[in-house]
Amino acid sequence: MIPQRSRGGEHDLGQRLLLAYVSLCTVEEGLRTALLARFGNYEVRLIEFTSPGRASGKPLWLELYDREFKSAFDCYAWSRLSKLDEAAAAAEQLIAKAKKLHGQTPQRSHALH
Repeated sequence: MIPQRSRGGEHDLGQRLLLAYVSLCTVEEGLRTALLARFGNYEVRLIEFTSPGRASGKPLWLELYDREFKSAFDCYAWSRLSKLDEAAAAAEQLIAKAKKLHGQTPQRSHALH
C-alpha cells in the first residue's frame, strides 16, 4: 500500500500530483502514466495524452484502474495545471474509492507451508 496523505491533506496530494506530472516528462511520446496510489488491485494513476486530438482536448487524466480486470472504471480529466486544486480533490475521491473497493475485496490467504 502506498501512503495517501500526510498531515497536509489536499495540499500534499497537490504536491504529489505535481511530482507525478514532472515524472511524466521523462517518458517517450504517447501515453504517459504515473502511479499516485495503490490498494491491492486498485490504482489511482495520473495520465497524460501527448498525441494531438486525444482525450477531447484534456490531456491530463486521473483514473481509477483495476489491475485484475485491466480496465479503468472511473476518471477525471482536466486541461491545465492551474486547476490543480480541483484535480487534487478528484484524486482524493478516487483514492477513497480505491480504498473502499480494496476493503470490500476478499483477502486471499497466502499461508507458507
